Amino acid sequence: MDDINKTVKLAKDFLALQNTSAKTKLAGELETFKGDFDEVVKQLQPKARYKAETGLLKQISFSDETFQSRYSWSRMTCVVPENYDPMQSYGLLIFLHGGGTGIENTAPESYCLPETGLIDIFQTCGRIVCLPSAPPNMKSFARWHLPEVDDYISCVIYEMSTKYNIDPDNILLAGHSMGGQGANHLAHRMSDRFASVFSSASSWDIAYWPCLMGTVYWAVQGRNDPTMFLRRHGTDIEFMNLARQRLDQAGVKNFCRESQGRHRAAHCRMVFMEWLSWCEKEKIRRDPFYPHVIAVTPRGLTPWIDFHRHKTPLAASQNHIDFHEISDSPHCRWVTIDEYGEETIMYDMVEMSNCKDNVEQDWKDFQLNLKRKHINGGLVEAFIYGRNLIEVTPVNVKKFTLWLHPDMVDFNDLMVRVNGIEMFRGKLSPSLLTVLESYQRRRDWGMLYSARLSFEDKNNTWIQKDQLQLKV
Repeated sequence: MDDINKTVKLAKDFLALQNTSAKTKLAGELETFKGDFDEVVKQLQPKARYKAETGLLKQISFSDETFQSRYSWSRMTCVVPENYDPMQSYGLLIFLHGGGTGIENTAPESYCLPETGLIDIFQTCGRIVCLPSAPPNMKSFARWHLPEVDDYISCVIYEMSTKYNIDPDNILLAGHSMGGQGANHLAHRMSDRFASVFSSASSWDIAYWPCLMGTVYWAVQGRNDPTMFLRRHGTDIEFMNLARQRLDQAGVKNFCRESQGRHRAAHCRMVFMEWLSWCEKEKIRRDPFYPHVIAVTPRGLTPWIDFHRHKTPLAASQNHIDFHEISDSPHCRWVTIDEYGEETIMYDMVEMSNCKDNVEQDWKDFQLNLKRKHINGGLVEAFIYGRNLIEVTPVNVKKFTLWLHPDMVDFNDLMVRVNGIEMFRGKLSPSLLTVLESYQRRRDWGMLYSARLSFEDKNNTWIQKDQLQLKV
């Protein structure tokens, strides 16, 4: 037990350190530990309070001083079952509110008003429900797409895990309007964090839908969301239809429902309840070892979707700020893209037809078209076959890492093929240091791996051959 306690202290120090040389010294000691990894992890994980507040809770700040300093503007509204039992683990539902530009942090509360039509569902779903406030920004109409949101949502999950007994593999993400767009964005950026994602009354501009592989996507869109001469096509039903088309073509499981309503949150009620019931009935959980991974970087929607400043609504691809504002997101489940090259990846892009507010024929002829967008990025598609084989296809990637666990593959006999060529065959050695490093990728205690293999294209055999000879 003394060895465990000593190792836990070393691990805590390692995770807290920013200094590289100091971390390297501790890494050597952690590497030699051969005891119970699970026990060390158990003691490192956040501990939920024995007594916790229940019911409808408003204007909640972060209790963690670091998070509070970093996100001083944040206020959360939570709905906690009155019969909450700290000895039982609970699923967490994160719900992203709608809106647009702004600096207020009271929007989460409005989604818990009776007239919004969702509070009864929050109260009876049996989950801990958290509605965080979006980052303040007076320029972005898509505040859930801002660069800080990845870290912010991770901090929200951590905060809730210190207050309540949260199952890390039973976290759902949902959102409405701007929050539905945010759900689409985070489904791209953090598909490996959520058991399922629900998007309501949303839109998208540039996307790579296959990267949702392994996460079940639900959406509902009102057929009558746009209203002639009254409400534009910013969240037209065709956004969902195009997403469903690309998800189906990629083989990503999805349920896209058409409602007959307009843009109101209450008009998504029935499908929202259907989704929650389905997740419960099917016992939907996040699978960190899902055998098919499509890692893409960069990925996500642009923060600058703007259907308000223009007489003719424009997708972000037609605005002055482009997709390149999206930061890299190299990790997806058990794959990390360490370095990519100078080639491009083909993304999906939505382009709107012209629709002047006061021209009836434009309203009748309105359409969304699926276009292509070629962006510098990297992609790794990886499959696990049985217990002894991993097949990997890198696209414009110079180096990547596979993070592995004994529940995924046989550590005594594993083969890895890259582009059909055997690149590794042998045994894997589990390491506590690797477990901790895998945690630091996402700060996610439910997605840990004890061994890793890195592969590099040292001889430029993975690059696309230049068949056009256009470069001078």
